[in-house]
Formats: sequence, C-alpha cells, structure tokens
Amino acid sequence: MYRISTKLIPARMDDKKRQEISQSIKSHRALDDIIAYLFALLQSERIPTDENKIHNAIFELKKEYPDFFEDFVFSRGDVYPHSKDLERILFRFQQSNILGTMNPTFEIYIFPNKSKKVVLEHLSNKFSHKEKETLLKMSRKLEGLLTI
Repeated sequence: MYRISTKLIPARMDDKKRQEISQSIKSHRALDDIIAYLFALLQSERIPTDENKIHNAIFELKKEYPDFFEDFVFSRGDVYPHSKDLERILFRFQQSNILGTMNPTFEIYIFPNKSKKVVLEHLSNKFSHKEKETLLKMSRKLEGLLTI
C-alpha cells in the first residue's frame, strides 16, 4: 500500500543502518492496521455502521486484549464508550474505500472479500504467528459483539 521514499533515509548512512530503518518503517504497526486486520478476518462482508455497537465492541476487546489496544483511548462520559481514534480510523477507511455503504439506509458497511484479501496480504508481516491466532479469536468475538 505504501512505498518508502529513498529520500527519507539519508544516503550517507551505511547500508546496515539504512536496512534497519527501512525494516522498522515497514514493520511499524498503526492502530489502523489492527482494526483493518480484525475486520478482514470477519467471516461476513457486512459490518453494522452503528457507532454505539462498534465502539462498545472494540472497548470490550480492549478489556480482554489490552496489549493490542493500549493506544486506544475511550471516553467514559458519553452514553457509550467512545474512541476518537476509532472514529478517525473508520472515517479513513470510508474515505479510502476500504469500507463502503452500498445500502440506501447506511446501516451496513461493506468490506468486500477481495479487499479483505489485500488487507490480509499487506498487513500479514506486521503480526507474529501467535498474534495472528489471537486476532482470529478476537475477530470471532467481534462478530458476536456486532451480531453480524
């Protein structure tokens, strides 16, 4: 999805250090990566757009799997736990066409299987084998929480 510019890594740097920095950039895992990977593991292409449902579901996952969601901040003063980070991620997914709403009432996001395949291939190297197993368990729990 992203290509690392050679201008980001100074030419005077030795090859070993340049390789280390390049690898570090490639393996950096953003909050978006975790959510995209989780959504890509869902069995259904359909995800409810209900913010209450999505934010509550990720909040519940954060309680059970804090290591994956330590950087997610949820407010507790609202009607439901709300994360500005998650709100921004969902917006970016919509803007980049990872998630679409192909229904007239906008009650369901569509995450097509062909998009899931691209996401899983692209992000696969950002997670260890054990983390992938955990993410699969998390996606099954997420399906139940979202009642997909």
